[in-house]
Amino acid sequence: MNLMPTCRRASSGVRYGFLPGLSVEALLAQSQVSKFDLTLFLTDEGDDIFLEIEYSTDLFDEARIELMVGHLRTLLEAQVERTPDGGD
Repeated sequence: MNLMPTCRRASSGVRYGFLPGLSVEALLAQSQVSKFDLTLFLTDEGDDIFLEIEYSTDLFDEARIELMVGHLRTLLEAQVERTPDGGD
């Protein structure tokens, strides 16, 4: 299985210094074909983290992905409980 985890900060937008005055807005692309068996996109929005999942329907069904998301949520919640002040 190929897994591609990707983490990004929402505030770290693309900058085009060579085009002064250009305004850029990030848009989510809707992919129709998964490039990997499973791709996790985690976006840090300060107090919130958003998860997008792209997966091969030849290998996974929606129920399996929902189960995996539940496990990931349990792990993340346990980490938050362990460090409630947000420290390391």
